[in-house]
Amino acid sequence: MGPALGQIMELMGPPLTVGAASPWDDAVAEVGFGFPADYRDFVDVYGAGAVNDELFIAAPTLRPNGFGFRTGFGGFVDQTTLGLGRSIAEMRENAVALEDEETYPFPILPEPGGLLIWGNTANGDVCFWDTREAEPDRWPVVVLLLSSRRWDRFDGGMTEFLLAVLRGDHPFAERLIDPTGKASDRPVWDRHFGWDG
Repeated sequence: MGPALGQIMELMGPPLTVGAASPWDDAVAEVGFGFPADYRDFVDVYGAGAVNDELFIAAPTLRPNGFGFRTGFGGFVDQTTLGLGRSIAEMRENAVALEDEETYPFPILPEPGGLLIWGNTANGDVCFWDTREAEPDRWPVVVLLLSSRRWDRFDGGMTEFLLAVLRGDHPFAERLIDPTGKASDRPVWDRHFGWDG
């Protein structure tokens, strides 16, 4: 477990339930790449869920999802290539056709080196990894504030990003996790599911 996850656990507390760990070694065979170690550790501890019912963090699962996506690691990627990510990719294609590449400056998977979704907010904002680096542990986080089409690149991993948001150190922290809606003095994690459902 990395230092950021340890600090997240101090802020949010330990999870109330723990499920089976994801078979991370199967990811490369199933989808062609692995996942960052900090994210794997987070998911193995917390699963998929939401912070303060605001910032939703996705995870691979065997649970059927109702959107027609595959299960497992393929289903995780499907949320980018077929789901919300596909809509953003279409907006990017339209912007490129209009010679307005600055509005959507990043390719989206399945384009090589495209962004891969790992989270989203109740406001429609989206958290991605920038997968241009071959080594997943070097993937920075990219956030799209969808309503304003504003992009932010965070040069750190998913848990470092989440820690910055939880502490209020990230410029978009209040938008991503509304501190006024908390019923507690600490961030509240609501586990939705894990690998085994």
